[in-house]
Amino acid sequence: YKDFDQPMVSPKGEAAEKADGQSLDALTESIEERHMRRVTAISMVRPDRKIKFIMLTTRNYKIGYWGDINEILVKLKAARMAGGSKMDVDFLRPVGSGTSNMYVAIRFFDKWEDLDYEENLAEMYDKTNGNGSWARDVARLNELTLDVTSEIRVLRPDLSTTK
Repeated sequence: YKDFDQPMVSPKGEAAEKADGQSLDALTESIEERHMRRVTAISMVRPDRKIKFIMLTTRNYKIGYWGDINEILVKLKAARMAGGSKMDVDFLRPVGSGTSNMYVAIRFFDKWEDLDYEENLAEMYDKTNGNGSWARDVARLNELTLDVTSEIRVLRPDLSTTK
């Protein structure tokens, strides 16, 4: 990492480096900073989990409906716990910065094959919350959702710390 301490030298020359910098400035002009906090009441994570990959799913929803969404997510956690779910998922919400009508769900994985894990969530949800509750609550969640994005990140141990 000692290279990081050295000034950057562009192999294309100083003029190209300046042009690249201007291009990056144009692209990053509208960056928004968000501070996120874990929502413990709906998160479900084993303390001994092994992390090599994470899947981040960001859901933006209609303003003013966090209470409705949180209620569904509380029921979802109860269903997963009652059904013996093996899934590790953390939920984060913005605090004090950025738009507040969104949340991020983070799933943790040790191996690529963990992405193949499927639980019968609809059955678990209905068993815990009443017959037909899964279809009703998923429809409500979809009605309140503006957009969803998802990405997988591979964690690099050489750049990470875990404590």
